[in-house]
Amino acid sequence: MIAEFETWKIGPGSPTTEALRALRAVEAEHSAPLVLGVAPVARGNPYQMQLYRSFANEGIAVTPVTNPWDFGQLADIVSMAPVAVHLHWLSFVLAKARDRKEGRELVDRFARELESYSTRGGRLVWTVHNVLPHDTLFPELEIELRHMVSGTADVIHLMSPSSVPLVAETARIDPAKVVYAPIPNYRGCYPDNVSRQEARTTLGIEPDELVLVLFGALKPYKGLASLLAAFNAARGTTSRRLRLLVAGAPDEHPNTRAFVEACTLHADVLIAARKIPTEHVQYFMRAADVGLATYEGALNSSAIMLYETFGLPVVVPDVANLRDALCSGDHLAYAPGEPGALARALTDAEGLATKATRAAVSEHIREFDPQRVSASFARELRARLLSVA
Repeated sequence: MIAEFETWKIGPGSPTTEALRALRAVEAEHSAPLVLGVAPVARGNPYQMQLYRSFANEGIAVTPVTNPWDFGQLADIVSMAPVAVHLHWLSFVLAKARDRKEGRELVDRFARELESYSTRGGRLVWTVHNVLPHDTLFPELEIELRHMVSGTADVIHLMSPSSVPLVAETARIDPAKVVYAPIPNYRGCYPDNVSRQEARTTLGIEPDELVLVLFGALKPYKGLASLLAAFNAARGTTSRRLRLLVAGAPDEHPNTRAFVEACTLHADVLIAARKIPTEHVQYFMRAADVGLATYEGALNSSAIMLYETFGLPVVVPDVANLRDALCSGDHLAYAPGEPGALARALTDAEGLATKATRAAVSEHIREFDPQRVSASFARELRARLLSVA
């Protein structure tokens, strides 16, 4: 037989086939396991892998729902074990809607699926990743969808207490349902055997340059135009040559295309406008002095955790929900919307580019050890879900 990644594809009986396999694996160590289906599955981002890494040890059989629309099928095995579905991003519901009429039909279809699943005894967990999907075309339908899910959910997972007032604008947040678990660090997820010297030599960066890195998918909500304008304003204000390093796949938005074009033509910007292979991430992190999370309206940021995993201090907007993963001295916070604030922060970032700061960041990130974060979250989820009548 050919060895394949069985849970990475939709096969006969999916997703219950995978769920039963996961259940058997956990039953070998635990007498009363809980099945937790995950939808959508994000294999290109280590977040879910880190979040669930201790779940099996805590008696939770995690299983992927490769087609998120199939989540309701897991209710077929509630007679064998308690079953919960952990929904993450809800954008899959409206992803194929070409107009509002189709969007309405898809939301109604999801409502039927959710009601059927819940009626048959399935529990529900929802992680709130954003206030609304960043590229939503139908915000009123997205809000309706989020009200539906938050109202039905047995547990609502937030990454920070500071997120509550922001999330409450688009979802029903019952405090009794809320569980907090931060983004775990990404240690061990990416190769890290390249020196700073080798990374800079590979990318054509001089040893004395001050390098600011923007890493991750390039989308307008990340404040691309504002960042480039601030970078231009900050050039010449530091003792070292300022260099902007950009890496990530761009979307098709006109503003993103304009940003990529401007970066490509800019003498002090290096851009890799593509998805970065896992083994190459370290080159961009190790070549940099400071990470940039200069987002507009973001609720959480995996990029901040990635930067800090590699010991990089961060420039962020002065909003509590993004600062919660940071500690004093490892970041610069600027007032979003204030003229010149971001440019001043980029200038002041030179003060963060020290070995002492990198060492402090690396020590701080230990607080977000994935095994500890995962185990704590698993125990809380298990207690909450098994107490549901």
